[in-house]
Amino acid sequence: MKLKNSSKEFYSNFKENLIISQKWPGIYMFKFILKSNKIKPDFFKKYFKKHRYRMIIKESSKKNYKSVTIKSKMDSPDEIINIYKDLSGVDDIIVL
Repeated sequence: MKLKNSSKEFYSNFKENLIISQKWPGIYMFKFILKSNKIKPDFFKKYFKKHRYRMIIKESSKKNYKSVTIKSKMDSPDEIINIYKDLSGVDDIIVL
């Protein structure tokens, strides 16, 4: 089955929605799922090192997954999209 939207179209629509939905710079909430213990939550520190952020980590009941929520002040939608694009290429991370 072929996807209706290409990655380029998806990010274009996502950017447009971000521009409309809030003022910039602004606080954005990132959500990730760590699929294994290969990647530790501290992994995200490098992506947010130039920002003040708050990270909340929750472990699944069977301890198979970790949910990572990061709230950080972002300067623009492009900054958010670049982080998502970069992290979507990491095998053990599910980007939400």
